[in-house]
Amino acid sequence: MGKARESHVKFDLTGVPVTDEQRVKLRMWGRLADDVDESVAVGVYPVADATWGERWITWNTRPASGATALDSETVSGADLRMYEWDVTDYVAGEKAAGRDGIAFALKRTAASTTIPWFHSGEAASYAPVLV
Repeated sequence: MGKARESHVKFDLTGVPVTDEQRVKLRMWGRLADDVDESVAVGVYPVADATWGERWITWNTRPASGATALDSETVSGADLRMYEWDVTDYVAGEKAAGRDGIAFALKRTAASTTIPWFHSGEAASYAPVLV
């Protein structure tokens, strides 16, 4: 499978209402690390612990993610583009339970040596967002 990789993102939804009629999607800008003619399925997984900080998260200290992907998207090509995962049910459930810290892990859903890259929150115009 090559080196395992995970991306973690979290959001504070304090004061943000979520209703049954709304769809909630995680949007991230990404591409494949190499200029290859491949595609890689990337799943978004729930992370129950949203108390981690990006300054201390490492492979050994990363929070556990759920075993089942909430949604999957196929990442392809070396050109930067936006990818979207539907996380409606998870976000609505977390908000209904009174939790405002929402976190996700993104990882490949099948064996591959091709590595997907995603922009982080420091990317001014390409930061991850929930819409």
